[in-house]
Amino acid sequence: MEVVYHPKADDEVLESAKFYERRSKGLGWRFLRAVQDAEARIARSPRAFPFFDDPVRKCVLSGFPFNLLFQI
Repeated sequence: MEVVYHPKADDEVLESAKFYERRSKGLGWRFLRAVQDAEARIARSPRAFPFFDDPVRKCVLSGFPFNLLFQI
């Protein structure tokens, strides 16, 4: 499965990474790595994630208060 971002979601991820990087050097990169890890988990097993609001599912990022919402 390929992960494709809505343009606004892509902007939100980048802005969040900038926010974290301003708070602590390297934290923005760790955030982006957590996003990549979540993308890989979604690609491997998209149906393993709970529904946020059918048909949208939710993947919680590890280590950050951030969710990736997606549709299969």
